[in-house]
Amino acid sequence: MIDTARGQEIDLPAWNSFFRHMLSRRARVESKAHHKVTRLESILRSSAAFPEALGPQDVFLSPHSDDICFSLGALAHRRHAGIHLTLFPYVRYVAKPGLKKVPGPVTALRMNEDVAFTTRCGLQPRFLPLADADLLGIPRYDRSSIEPCLARTESPLLEALADFSRHHREGPRPWLFCPMGIGGHMDHVATRMAVTRNLTGIARKYRVAFYEDLHYASEARVRLAGLADFRQDIPGTPMRRVKLPLGEEVPLKLSLLQGYSSQFAEVPRDIGAFTPGLADTPPHEALWTAEEWS
Repeated sequence: MIDTARGQEIDLPAWNSFFRHMLSRRARVESKAHHKVTRLESILRSSAAFPEALGPQDVFLSPHSDDICFSLGALAHRRHAGIHLTLFPYVRYVAKPGLKKVPGPVTALRMNEDVAFTTRCGLQPRFLPLADADLLGIPRYDRSSIEPCLARTESPLLEALADFSRHHREGPRPWLFCPMGIGGHMDHVATRMAVTRNLTGIARKYRVAFYEDLHYASEARVRLAGLADFRQDIPGTPMRRVKLPLGEEVPLKLSLLQGYSSQFAEVPRDIGAFTPGLADTPPHEALWTAEEWS
């Protein structure tokens, strides 16, 4: 056989042996990579039915006015009971064109959006007297700012949860739904850490589930990074993922999203940004919990 590019004769048996070796090596590498990806996807897609129906004393933690709607809107509407607690209602951010970023009017507007959402979902709206990171001049995604954010969040949140628990009835503990902090926003991470740092005490009064923060979790890379960061808060705890399919509720969720019109430059007409970023998975919402918390 002649190498026409160089005019040199090639040792065909030696070339074939080398070629077979390289193909075999590539196949082994691809097989290992495929196994790792498949195993990771299996872990992330593992799901279970939600343990039981929610009750009127369950608590939905929403760092900002729209987070429960974006992340668990369909679940909240389906169950139609509980407390919706907005932790950082004092804000100035809006995305809708024509609205001025003035804290007083923006805060009133967004709280009204919360009230409208909670009315549709049968929830009781509650608000902590806290300003969000942006209003305080704290960079939203600067992790070096997490300790001061946590310090101002932890006590008011724990006091509110203790106050709610005084009204608990006999029977199973109510559920507490907390953000995972996917996306790295300081207010979301501070909310999560206030819960994880006090998880033993909270779990005596509540069954605890952490939700995947949307819209952030709709991006696969951001979602995986957020899950890894979350796991650092509770290393070694076996957890299960609960997938809550939207199915025919996609139009309902879109209509709930549109109720927070101040947060959109354009009204969302597609659910893509409000379902977790898992390939070949129908639109859904997602929770993570552990046996010891539930």
